[in-house]
Amino acid sequence: MNALQRDLKRLVPMVEAAGAARAAADPHRQKLHVQPPVGWLNDPNGLCQIGDEYHVFYQYGPFDPTGGVKHWGHVRSRDLFHWERLPVMLYPDEPFDCHGVYSGSALVEDGMLYLYYTGNVKHPGEYDYIKQGRGHNVCLATSRDAIHLDNKRCLMYNQDYPAGLTCHVRDPKVFALDGRYYMVLGARTLDNHGEVLVFPSLPPKPLATCGNAPTCLSWTASGFWRYRPRALPARTCTAAVTLPCRVTGAPIAH
Repeated sequence: MNALQRDLKRLVPMVEAAGAARAAADPHRQKLHVQPPVGWLNDPNGLCQIGDEYHVFYQYGPFDPTGGVKHWGHVRSRDLFHWERLPVMLYPDEPFDCHGVYSGSALVEDGMLYLYYTGNVKHPGEYDYIKQGRGHNVCLATSRDAIHLDNKRCLMYNQDYPAGLTCHVRDPKVFALDGRYYMVLGARTLDNHGEVLVFPSLPPKPLATCGNAPTCLSWTASGFWRYRPRALPARTCTAAVTLPCRVTGAPIAH
């Protein structure tokens, strides 16, 4: 645990406690839907099942109801109706995610939880933060008990992505299919179109033979596919979905 994470772990509960009475008195407070104790809530991330419990992570800004620096809030349930609030799972506490732990996904293998997310970094200077000045890094966090974090590291930086893209490449969705892993990223091109990047894992080992599988992958050394959905704006998504449109593109070498 670094010093920034230690301080954030102290500050977030203090802010939540300070706003508890006001939040409880709010007549618009949700009774059924997941809602953070204070601050800002955005899209759900990393929905998964571990044993007989369902876990939901979500974009959480505890210090600012209009957004602020993003964390990953965390709740769990056994029936998808009653939710237990757990401590914040991911803090913006590393050089590769210091301006926000952005959206991502979860993968559960052999009792280990793998959280893939975008680490947001805004470099100081006169930038538009679209084509210049922003780092959108693919990051991986792991946990053995789905509550306490074991490790965080950066897997891919902006320079690892294909040419012709803005700084907006983010929201990794990782899944297993036919013995191989795939990572899907949403991207915005320099000519302001949306693209979907699909990275297959390397090597393509069967799941049963790849010890501690999700951490033995090399994403940057593999070939990737690049698709541009027709008639869709450049927006980001929190999960891979089937798009009601044709896609263009072909496999290209990295």
